[in-house]
Amino acid sequence: MNNWISIAIYVVFIVGMYYVLIHLPRKTQDKRHREMIQGLKPGDRVLTVGGLYGEVSRLQEDTVFLKVADQVEMEFSIRAISGKVEVKEDHDEKKIEG
Repeated sequence: MNNWISIAIYVVFIVGMYYVLIHLPRKTQDKRHREMIQGLKPGDRVLTVGGLYGEVSRLQEDTVFLKVADQVEMEFSIRAISGKVEVKEDHDEKKIEG
């Protein structure tokens, strides 16, 4: 009987560690990404998961249109947006949020 209690304690410990080390950080990251996506507006600079930088020109329900060059607009799934990009004017450095 004592052996079963030890096994149960180990199982509870492993499940608890999974929850704390993997599930909670991923949940927090997903929440931040969802908030960033909901806050997108035309004019925002973004980075796609494929590494393409662009400026949001318009949004539809599940689609975002990015201006990637003069007179070049590409359509992406909203899920393809990795994060917003802040461009510092004085140093040409880019900081990615999200």
